[in-house]
Amino acid sequence: MIRELRALTSTPPSTGSGIAELIESKLGGPRTMAALVKRTPVDFDLLDILLPVISPDGYEVLLDALIDSSSRATRRRLIDRLARTTVEATPLIAARLDDERWYVQRNLLLLLERLRTLPPDFSLTPWIQHADARVRYQALSLQLQLPAEREAAVRAALEDHEPSIIRLGLVAALERCPPALIPLLARLAADANLAEELRIHAVRALGKSRHPHALQALLGLVDGGKSIFGGPKLAAPGPVVLAALRTLADVWATHKEAQRFLALARRSFTKELRNAVRV
Repeated sequence: MIRELRALTSTPPSTGSGIAELIESKLGGPRTMAALVKRTPVDFDLLDILLPVISPDGYEVLLDALIDSSSRATRRRLIDRLARTTVEATPLIAARLDDERWYVQRNLLLLLERLRTLPPDFSLTPWIQHADARVRYQALSLQLQLPAEREAAVRAALEDHEPSIIRLGLVAALERCPPALIPLLARLAADANLAEELRIHAVRALGKSRHPHALQALLGLVDGGKSIFGGPKLAAPGPVVLAALRTLADVWATHKEAQRFLALARRSFTKELRNAVRV
């Protein structure tokens, strides 16, 4: 019956538009939404039909279903639908972010990210500083989408101790890194306690920046001190050093200080070093 009614209201006769609007208000209202989400499984095909006419009250019912559902698959499919709305939804979502469950907060932040907007004067600080890394990750992922807050988000991600969040910041820095964050990238690239994959991401972000301070950081990575004859030597050819040499060869091949180390790599007996600087 609901499908038939919706089909009728989607192409109403010119004399019946008022009746069609009344029917749509019922179809998209809270009672219909409540009945729909109580079904097991939820009829998502029917929900898709009703989404264009959903009311703010009906949207709130779906939000509460998202919060209360014990099924991960249902929650995921509800997020997909809730992100496709013309309802002014962000205040309704923000009002529910005080729920103590980490996955509820994470899902609501994900929904805000999908909607690409925040309520006026809304601050993400409580979730960026959350004890659960999964909530912090989602809050920072959302903050990265806000042009005015992007630099703060990259900084917070790079300063985090959770590898997945550091990676989030490094990916953003590789896309565009403000000069003020170069020292943070340099510290991560040089951190022997950090996973090599993340250090290599930091090296690549330094190269992408083309900043003079980034050059100095890369030179520090490849500098192995003095040889027994007193001349410069390369650092041991680990993955991070090789990545730094590739970056120097790609970005700073004509720079005098970089050329000294690139020449050492080209003359090296170690194949990995020679290959790293091969153009």
